[in-house]
Amino acid sequence: MSSAQNSDTYRPFSVPQYRQAAPKACALHHLLVLQNAVDELPESLQAFVRDLPRPILLSARSEGFGKHLNTLLYAAPIGSHLYVLGDEAFVWQVHVTAQGAGMLSEEIDLINCGSAQRRVFCVHCGLTQNTPAVAQLNCAGCRVQLGVREHFSKRLGAYMGVCENPDQAYDQVQQGEVQP
Repeated sequence: MSSAQNSDTYRPFSVPQYRQAAPKACALHHLLVLQNAVDELPESLQAFVRDLPRPILLSARSEGFGKHLNTLLYAAPIGSHLYVLGDEAFVWQVHVTAQGAGMLSEEIDLINCGSAQRRVFCVHCGLTQNTPAVAQLNCAGCRVQLGVREHFSKRLGAYMGVCENPDQAYDQVQQGEVQP
């Protein structure tokens, strides 16, 4: 690490950067997707929600959230802007869904304001799983002990998990030495 990259400010290029919550002046329609209730947000984000002109609001806590999210995204008129508030795992899951519905990254603001949950993609079995922000974990799909790399795929909305010890990929799990 160079002297210009001290541990307080250095962030690898492949790790996502999040924008400050601010209404887009050019947006004709404001779509707001929340992981939690508005009153559970920090005061600054509650003010952001209150200041949005006529937002269409969808909460992940509502019944049938996935179906309602798809309906909202596929029916969004031209000029819509999507704001997603929640933890990293949630905002990227919604981002992937929004891009699948045809929205561009420029039409989506991700506001990371939740717990330290993130998504990890296992390169061995292809499972994407929500996990705490840890450096190592056992894959829920193939049980391989993964090292979570500081490499983030915007297409998948997940960090890359690779076998931590390729010489003993499954041995430790099969022998019961490593607990999930």
